[in-house]
Amino acid sequence: MGIMDRTRFNLRVWFAVTGFTVIALLTAAFAMAMNSFLTTTMLDREVAVTQEFLQSILATEGYGERGFTNPSVSQDETFTELADHIRSMPEVLRANLYNADGHIVWSTDRALIGQRFENNPELDEAMEGRLVSEVGRLDGNQKPEHVALAAGVTGHFIEAYMPMWRGTKVIGVVELYKVPTALEVGIARGHRIIEASAAVAGLVLFGTLYWIVRRGAQQIQRQQTELGRMEGLAAVGQMASAIATACATRCPASAARPSCCGSSTRPPTRCRPRSSARSIVSRIMCAS
Repeated sequence: MGIMDRTRFNLRVWFAVTGFTVIALLTAAFAMAMNSFLTTTMLDREVAVTQEFLQSILATEGYGERGFTNPSVSQDETFTELADHIRSMPEVLRANLYNADGHIVWSTDRALIGQRFENNPELDEAMEGRLVSEVGRLDGNQKPEHVALAAGVTGHFIEAYMPMWRGTKVIGVVELYKVPTALEVGIARGHRIIEASAAVAGLVLFGTLYWIVRRGAQQIQRQQTELGRMEGLAAVGQMASAIATACATRCPASAARPSCCGSSTRPPTRCRPRSSARSIVSRIMCAS
């Protein structure tokens, strides 16, 4: 009993520690998942809008279509109008136009025209008709097609491979590198909102659960106190019953006489309190 008293389980303390830890971890995981979802969604939407803009130019005006399908024509003449539209787009670092064979037929960096980079899975996916985008860093990037990409500039950039269609056939791919300055501001604001909302929701959840646990612990404590009082009363009752039994055993005729030392034809026996006490204690122990 002594060890149990010293190590009594404190429900409120244990819940405060474990509950806060678990809720904090879940809140952090939820915030990270939502941040990733927001970033991916906004990035994909940015790339999709850019792809729709370029596709509409290609389909409506016909700019550059001959350059994708007929390599023998002059590239400068073919892509002049399309290049002007690409250069007018904000935050563009570089633009590369690939034909169906994977060769660069036009680029804002003229040194890349005519080259073909091997081991480019993003370009292969775009040639299959899928819109591909990823976020990279301008500093320390080792991909061959990133050579001399905005030298001296650091930070993140968006690399997007956008298939250009003619009917149901992919005739080429436009590769754009953009510095998403405005997009990063919006994403950062969204991250702050998500993190603040997750923190508030976690605190409200913890506070509500802690209040419920605290009320339950108080109720349990009151019940334990009442149980202890009832056990005390039961012990007193057992003691009184044992005393009455002991007296009845020593004085069998006590129901007919007022006391065991009352009127009798023989002299009263001397009471033995020490032996009577031992008998009462032994009966109480046996009863308990």
